[in-house]
Amino acid sequence: MELDYTAYRFWFDVFLAFLFAGNWVYTWLINRHRVNKTEIKEVSQQIVKVVSRMDIVEERMNGAPTHTDLSNIYNRMNGMSENISEMTGSLKAMTTQLTLINDYLLRGDKR
Repeated sequence: MELDYTAYRFWFDVFLAFLFAGNWVYTWLINRHRVNKTEIKEVSQQIVKVVSRMDIVEERMNGAPTHTDLSNIYNRMNGMSENISEMTGSLKAMTTQLTLINDYLLRGDKR
C-alpha cells in the first residue's frame, strides 16, 4: 500500500489555512475588545475632567453677583453721579465767586 503524500500535503495545508484564519479572527476579536476597553477608559477620564471643570465653573457662578446685586450697584452709581453733578455745579459757582473776589482785589474799586 502506497501513501499519497500530495493528498496529505493538500489536506495539511488546508488545515493550516483554517488554523491561521482562526488565529487571525481570534487575535482581531481580542484586540478589538482591548481597543474598545481602552477607549472607554479614555472617555471615562475625559468625563471626570469635564465634571471637575463644571464644578469649578458652578462654584465661581455661585459667587458671581445676581441681577439684584447689579441693580443695587447701578442705583448707587446713579446716586453718586447725581452727587458729583451737584458738586460740579457748586464748584463752578465757587470759581465764579473767587474770580470776582480776585478781580476786586487786583483792580481795587475801579468797576
